[in-house]
Amino acid sequence: MSGGPVVHAVIPSLDSALIARKRAERALADAAQTETRLIEALAEAEKKAFDALARYKFQMFGYWAACWVHTNRVAGFHFPNPFKSLVEKARAGKL
Repeated sequence: MSGGPVVHAVIPSLDSALIARKRAERALADAAQTETRLIEALAEAEKKAFDALARYKFQMFGYWAACWVHTNRVAGFHFPNPFKSLVEKARAGKL
């Protein structure tokens, strides 16, 4: 046993498996936190949109309604649009 390089078989160690598991758990926790923050942002945008409408701040209503629609679409939630009935009444001229 002289001078030659020692070759070890590549076997994933227990430490690397634990590290990978911890990373996966952290990624899932981060995803859950992100989803929670996005849902909170949707609720805030809806509240602010209706508040702006109630105060005759039509441009601000449009801003917050667009924030809600954009966040819902980009996040992939597909929640029903809370402004749909309002838009349908406006289109029908019944407001």
